[in-house]
Amino acid sequence: MWTAFFLIMAAAAALLAELAPPQIWSLFANGIDYLLVGVLFVGEYVFRRVRYRHHEHRPLIDVVRTVARAGRLAPRRTARK
Repeated sequence: MWTAFFLIMAAAAALLAELAPPQIWSLFANGIDYLLVGVLFVGEYVFRRVRYRHHEHRPLIDVVRTVARAGRLAPRRTARK
């Protein structure tokens, strides 16, 4: 689902970049898309809680902290000189 979502978002951004005024593209690329990622993240969490209710689930805030921590722990690429 995430792969399809990001492919659709990339296609939408590309179409807006070609066909829409720069302000519309910027609004989408710098705001709306982040909002939609958040909606999908929370929606997936709710779906998993309902669909797999027989499993133990961590609170949403713990999931968010884990994802944020994983992003901070990822190795950073440095520019080569």
